[in-house]
Amino acid sequence: FPKIVLTRSVFMRLNEALGNHTGEIFGIIYNGTVLINGLNFDSNGSVGRENLRLYNQNIYPAGVDWCGLFQVNQTQTTNVDNRFLSRLKDIAVTNNPILLTRIIDKAILKASVSYIDGLRDIDFTIMEEEEFAQTFLHIRIKSRRTINVATDKHDSIKKDLHKFRKKLSSGAAVFNFKETEFYIHNDELDNVPSNISLGDICETDTHPTEIRNSPIQGPYEVTVIFLVSDSDVEREHVCSDEYLLSDVDEVTECDKVGAPLVQTTALRNTRNGRLHLPIDILCIAQRERLVQNLYDILMEALYRWLDLIRLYLTKSFSEHIESTPVQICHFYPIPLSHYVSLIHPKEVTDESLVEKRAALHLLFNLPTSQPFFRQGNVLQFGKKSVALNVHYGLRYNGVSNGQRALVKGCYEYHHYLQDLFDDRGWGCAYRSFQTIFSWFRLQGYTTKKVPSHKEIQACLVKLGDKPASFIGSRNWIGSTELSFCLDEMLGVSSIILNVSSGQELCTLGSQLLYHFRTAGTPVMIGGGSLAHTIIGIDFNEESGAIMFLILDPHFVASGDKNYLTQIQTKGGVFWKGLHFWSQNNFYNLCLAQPVSSY
Repeated sequence: FPKIVLTRSVFMRLNEALGNHTGEIFGIIYNGTVLINGLNFDSNGSVGRENLRLYNQNIYPAGVDWCGLFQVNQTQTTNVDNRFLSRLKDIAVTNNPILLTRIIDKAILKASVSYIDGLRDIDFTIMEEEEFAQTFLHIRIKSRRTINVATDKHDSIKKDLHKFRKKLSSGAAVFNFKETEFYIHNDELDNVPSNISLGDICETDTHPTEIRNSPIQGPYEVTVIFLVSDSDVEREHVCSDEYLLSDVDEVTECDKVGAPLVQTTALRNTRNGRLHLPIDILCIAQRERLVQNLYDILMEALYRWLDLIRLYLTKSFSEHIESTPVQICHFYPIPLSHYVSLIHPKEVTDESLVEKRAALHLLFNLPTSQPFFRQGNVLQFGKKSVALNVHYGLRYNGVSNGQRALVKGCYEYHHYLQDLFDDRGWGCAYRSFQTIFSWFRLQGYTTKKVPSHKEIQACLVKLGDKPASFIGSRNWIGSTELSFCLDEMLGVSSIILNVSSGQELCTLGSQLLYHFRTAGTPVMIGGGSLAHTIIGIDFNEESGAIMFLILDPHFVASGDKNYLTQIQTKGGVFWKGLHFWSQNNFYNLCLAQPVSSY
């Protein structure tokens, strides 16, 4: 039997599911192990089950496959749902599909393996996120194609995509690791030692893509180059990496120096629409996997992209193909701890995708009180301009028998002198506001940019709270002004708490604990002439012992050390007790309350 492993997120999602549920499990099969890292909850959809399952699997990275079923029941029952279990026979990736069963009232979670004579119980273990990151790497495959399809026939879409699939099957794709001269073509390697692993390449020759709006490590980038020919044009080195699918004929070879070649052709005069289909898809593989064995998983990613495109176009484009370009959107919902890749129209609004998002929340059993698949949640690949979640990895001993709750999701750390703007001595509350605003942006509640000091001041003038001379000044603001701006800019209400001294902050322990467990937003605290941002609390209700996780907007970085190291060791983020706060100052706290939205 295979060894069964559940990621921590799958284990938590099964144990937190309320009511009766059934669904499908997805995982990675390697070295005699089935690692379950995805759950799709059943719902009554109008799409045929075959297409629905194909779609639901293909939104995962290639390498993650349908490998079993799960059921969550309130009470234990002896009744066997044979119709549900019959779905196990449709699983092709393994001869021993998995069944996970949770009984809520008995606090039982068990795993079973389908065998020739029925189901057999089997033990499972839990894999933590750190171990997962040490074992696997994500790869992002990029390119761009231009496909020529008839605007009035769905069959032409299928025909052209099938034609492209045949070309792929014949060996038309070559993969190149970004920043390297390593090429993978079918069973051949160019400039790649036969014993080198994926981890070896990624650790020594290339770097992961940064993600501007998520703290997770981004994927390693691979470019796919298509070797095609046409009798009407000359060979040329790859530059634009674009061609018309209708004109692809024969596969060419790489030239002798290893630079792949591609032939292109001009768009013919035709009534057909010209539709840009960007190739941008993810796969996952073990770090120890040899590069010479990567070709199959990279090709599987392309096939999944094709299936997603086919399902999307045949369902959505119909008579409007010519005017509806598409985009590939990658998401990484923190509760899921895995990527989700979707195809959207390029010019799309959140309002037009409400039904699609509702279906995704049902599919993954996500709450509808928080957005996970809005435009603001789309991962933005590229270099970070502001550090995210700088408390990650911070050492802390903790309050004895305390209850700890931290900010939910992602935030940007804003502090003095960022954006080449000198606000030392007066801008701390503005920076705290920017951190809070960034939380709403990174959670997908808004796509608005984080406002500058001047824009914050202009907002207060617009509201009549400040005179026109306030714009461009170096005047302080406090928690109340922040709440005004949050309401005006984001439609977000705030709870204002106050105490007459720092010592009294312990009386707010329960309220702050509740805030971080529910709303989860950063909290601005102002007292005297200073403002800080609280992003967590550790509180013992019986003893009153309390510690605060604090972001200090007064922090100024120097250029002689690693930026994150400076932040965590030189006063950018830290845990402090009541002694940190002045006993002579009155304190106001602004607790922003996100609206229920998806």
